[in-house]
Amino acid sequence: MAIVVVCALILTTILAHLHTHKLPGNLWAFLLSLYYREIHFTGDIPNDDVATIVVANHPNAFIDPFALQVALGHSLTRTIRADWLNHWLVKWLVKGIGAVPLARFQKDPNQQNRQSFRQLNEALSNGKWVVIFPEGVSHNRSKLHPFKKGAAHIADQYVRTTGHPVRVLQLGLFYSDKSRLGSDIWVQCAAETIYRPETGLADIAAETDQWRHNIQRALPGMLRTNEKRKLTRINQHLTSLYPKGTSWLTDAKTWKENAQVNQLLSWLQVSGIDLQVILRHHSSLTLATRLLADTLVLIAGLPLALGGLVLNSLCALIHYLVTRQQSHAEDKWASNAYVIGIPLYPIFWIAISLLFNPWLGVIAAFSGIYSLYYWRNWSARRHAMFTAFSCLAQPNTQNTVIQLAQQALNPLLAEANTPSAALNLVKA
Repeated sequence: MAIVVVCALILTTILAHLHTHKLPGNLWAFLLSLYYREIHFTGDIPNDDVATIVVANHPNAFIDPFALQVALGHSLTRTIRADWLNHWLVKWLVKGIGAVPLARFQKDPNQQNRQSFRQLNEALSNGKWVVIFPEGVSHNRSKLHPFKKGAAHIADQYVRTTGHPVRVLQLGLFYSDKSRLGSDIWVQCAAETIYRPETGLADIAAETDQWRHNIQRALPGMLRTNEKRKLTRINQHLTSLYPKGTSWLTDAKTWKENAQVNQLLSWLQVSGIDLQVILRHHSSLTLATRLLADTLVLIAGLPLALGGLVLNSLCALIHYLVTRQQSHAEDKWASNAYVIGIPLYPIFWIAISLLFNPWLGVIAAFSGIYSLYYWRNWSARRHAMFTAFSCLAQPNTQNTVIQLAQQALNPLLAEANTPSAALNLVKA
């Protein structure tokens, strides 16, 4: 009987989730969705057959290549700093995902990079995209480290040896709060450059510096954590109002000094209104359906979420202690949590199945995964329910909120060269 009840709860909450959330498209999207709420991408993704090298800043260690792969929707051949192969915690992950090690030239007396360069050239020739983080190290600083020239050498070597063009896609990567459950990831296409065989990379150092400049320009600059969260909310509202034409991260000074923007954010926070819910659900029927779905998840999912916490509490404690012991720097916390957690929890569930009961292991697995989703979206779901209820109780609320948002955000949209005429979203 208990199993039937648990299955009914799981089915009810999954159906409600299907109505309010997008399903992850692949394994890496699923694993990222356990921690991060949403990945936003702005820019155009190339869809031709030109060999492509992706270069990006490196704020979040091992999470970054998977975030880029999910955002781009394209399989990536990953690279990793060669000395990580000596780390017991990372070695298994590197082998599992097939990452190609790259050594720094000054630490590569035997020119071990020759084999790695051959592998990357083969990957490019076979139509695979290669991702490289030219900084060579992950960090929390707003100013990028100088770019190493390895990516430029690989691009130049590919062009000269194959006679085919290569594209270097420069991406800016930004986390609203990378160590916080339920935060957002933003990926911005800063620039793309195609190098052709007749010219190649005329000046490798200059091209590398230009990539760094393009990516640095796309990042928001020095912001405290609360300002990053605020900037994330602004960009969520911007992309909700006009998802196809806004700049990803506008000049931070613009919104920090804009009284209307700050007043809008304060009002939304105090009132508990979720602008994105209002923009996504234009009719009373869809608002009522959203309210019902979130209510079902909140009520029917609570026992399952609490059960997941209890059943996985021992594993969660071990996970926390090991991650804390390994994370000597704050920027490694989230990535180490992933590297440790991916094998730890399945081993724990298998152990429960073998030592106690197979069904108990299955329930611990499902409830544990669901518990992460449930608590990650707890606050957002409550705001969505309140918003839907307010709009149903007072129909004018929806138009009023949209008008206020347009008045406050139009200056930012104008700065991003977004046509204001396209923002006429108020219902007649």
